[in-house]
Amino acid sequence: MREEWTLQGDSLMTGTGMQVKGNDTLFIEQLRIFKDAGEVYYVATVEGQNDNQPVFFRMSASTEKSAVFENPQHDFPQVIRYELESPNVLLATIEAVKDSKKVSREFRFRKATVRLMP
Repeated sequence: MREEWTLQGDSLMTGTGMQVKGNDTLFIEQLRIFKDAGEVYYVATVEGQNDNQPVFFRMSASTEKSAVFENPQHDFPQVIRYELESPNVLLATIEAVKDSKKVSREFRFRKATVRLMP
């Protein structure tokens, strides 16, 4: 699992998330985090899912090192959590309630250094 984010001004971040297994790309999602009318939203669009429509998650909590986004009407995930565990490690947790049971998955992202060729 991999995510790449770019800050676009002071109220928009755009990103791409992807899951790769071997040489196969299982999915690619287009991501945005933006502020609108005092609310912060995380938006994910995955081709072939949700009729190719974006899914909005509203920020429900945040600290200096974490953020929680929720959409209780979505099937999976309903909650997306990001927590900075260290300067180079970000823990992402996605969760939902399915059949009266809490289901969750964790992803640990390590900060990558990008080197541009001259």
